[in-house]
Amino acid sequence: MLSVVANGRNEEILNMLGESAFISVLLKRQDQFSDNVNLNYQVCKVLRGMAFTRVNRELLRRQGGIGKTIEVMHNFSHEVDVVEQCLCVLSNACYRSVENQECLGKSSGIQETLRAMEIHRDKVQIQDRGCRALRNFADSCEYNIRLEGTAGAVEGLVLAMLSFPESQEVNEQAVAALLNITKHEKNFLVMVEKDVVDIVRKARQVRIFF
Repeated sequence: MLSVVANGRNEEILNMLGESAFISVLLKRQDQFSDNVNLNYQVCKVLRGMAFTRVNRELLRRQGGIGKTIEVMHNFSHEVDVVEQCLCVLSNACYRSVENQECLGKSSGIQETLRAMEIHRDKVQIQDRGCRALRNFADSCEYNIRLEGTAGAVEGLVLAMLSFPESQEVNEQAVAALLNITKHEKNFLVMVEKDVVDIVRKARQVRIFF
């Protein structure tokens, strides 16, 4: 029932829930039942919807929700459904929020996202969510743009495209994420060295993006 409400995208209701300490309660339950797969899945599903609003994105950061979600994704790294929800929470939390982006970057969120994508290289939904998350992490955030470059995001995004060349969603998100990364010169040079431009062209069958 709560996941239905949280994912209904009614901003007024979502903000009311957030400001009533609902997020804090959910995070405490994750601590209390840290080894319960289903509970953590359900909490992340709710937090995913809660992070739709700017108010709740800020509350999520202030109350430790970004770090907790990264922790849950690490602890349940082989549970596809949990990982997918965690990636959605983190992606939504970082949407147009430099504070949240930097918080995630400093909490190993980028590394854990790439780790999840590596573990589930054969799962299209994880590659899609992972590419989308990496895109949001680095959007207009210089700190994460540099960090994604050094953490191996270029390689991870290219592997996602090569793994699912027929998936429009994966390729669109991967290319958008790569475009964000190219805003740092060293990252662009890495992409040139690895023939990423050619790989992108072949994967999408369009002209060069860079």
